[in-house]
This record gives sequence, C-alpha cells and structure tokens, in this order.
Amino acid sequence: MRRYVQRVTEVLGEYSPDVEVYSIDESFVGFQGFDPTTLEAYGQNLRRR
Repeated sequence: MRRYVQRVTEVLGEYSPDVEVYSIDESFVGFQGFDPTTLEAYGQNLRRR
C-alpha cells in the first residue's frame, strides 16, 4: 500500500513542488502562482495518469 501512496505523491510532485500527504488516501497540492485558465487541463491530465 505504501508503494501506491509514494507513486501518487511522485506524480503530484511533477505538477507542483507543494505536495502535502495528509493520510493514506488524501494529499493536498498547492497551485499558487499557476495560471487559473490551465488548472482544468492539469486536473484532466492528472486524472488520465
């Protein structure tokens, strides 16, 4: 299970350096400074991965 949490954290880290793992199934990602018009595209790309 820990392997999956690590993999998800790695993928999120590719999008933002501000990743906080809260629990085994929750993480918070900071997107401060990102262009708001591209956030939806980031979300769609994350979902595909």
